[in-house]
Amino acid sequence: MSTSSRANQKLQVMKEEGAREKPLLLSVSEAAHLLNIGETFCWAMVHKGEIPTVRLGRRVLIPRNWLEQFITSLGQSTS
Repeated sequence: MSTSSRANQKLQVMKEEGAREKPLLLSVSEAAHLLNIGETFCWAMVHKGEIPTVRLGRRVLIPRNWLEQFITSLGQSTS
């Protein structure tokens, strides 16, 4: 399966989840799960500034709309 079809498949899953109430901010663990990457790798991307975050108290959260745009851009960059 190509990267673009995987990215589109992940975006479709996220859209299907939209039928349910979806949070605007996700934990690093939730974002890693949606991106199908390891949590450690996701944290590394956060620390490098590759993934934008929002801090609420001690929690580090990732905006869901950024993830959706990121996944879409993955599919477009390979075509």
